[in-house]
Amino acid sequence: MTSVFLVLLFALGSFSPVLPEFGALLGFDAFAESASGTCGDEGDNLTWTLDTSSGVLTIDGNGKMASYTSSNRPGWYDYKDQITSVTVSEGVTSIGNYAFRDCSAMTDASLPSSLKTIGQNAFGASGLTSITIPENVTKLDNMAFGGCKDLTTINYNATSLTSVTGTPFSLAGAERKPVSVVFGDSVQTIPDDLFKANYDNWMLNITSVTFGSSVKTIGARAFKNMSGIVTLVLPASLETIGNDAFLGCSGLKGWIDIPQ
Repeated sequence: MTSVFLVLLFALGSFSPVLPEFGALLGFDAFAESASGTCGDEGDNLTWTLDTSSGVLTIDGNGKMASYTSSNRPGWYDYKDQITSVTVSEGVTSIGNYAFRDCSAMTDASLPSSLKTIGQNAFGASGLTSITIPENVTKLDNMAFGGCKDLTTINYNATSLTSVTGTPFSLAGAERKPVSVVFGDSVQTIPDDLFKANYDNWMLNITSVTFGSSVKTIGARAFKNMSGIVTLVLPASLETIGNDAFLGCSGLKGWIDIPQ
């Protein structure tokens, strides 16, 4: 019946004026340029808006985002192949589990300084090419960036994150692309197991590490088995190197500049 009606409209040359009403009858807006909804842990404390013409998803409001699962996805999931970037506005304090999982066209994410928690699989298997972790993040959950195969740049600015849950970067950079890691000048502690993976072939191919001027502690196993690192200049501020921090970094071959 629907196909017959559409053919008739085209034949009569009257498709354009009728299409919006017909779309509404079937439950969609044929000319919609945006989609929106709520995504807060408390309901409407956070809202989302997607500009479908540009692919920009914006999260606004204050407080925590709701958490999702592999079988219960956020409202924008229906548009996941259209999302090219996400802007999380100031005031948002958490990104829920599975929030942007499988958004494979999403190459960019702008995160606010108010952010404290990045949940499990929050950006898993997305198309991110780079990510900046804000300074106030205190929790980085399992597989937060897992499977981000195109990830090549990590800017790490978290100053209060002393440990991670599980393996946040497991299977990221899975295409074995070179990955650069830059630690901000305010970072004093690099957490234990920051880039840990359950299997060697699931690890990031980190080839370049730049330490900020304030790093005092490099946690245990922080860069374990990162064989792509060939040179390393440690900052003068460094006081402690944890157990096995560089174990298995076979590419170094003695090229480590250790501060006096």
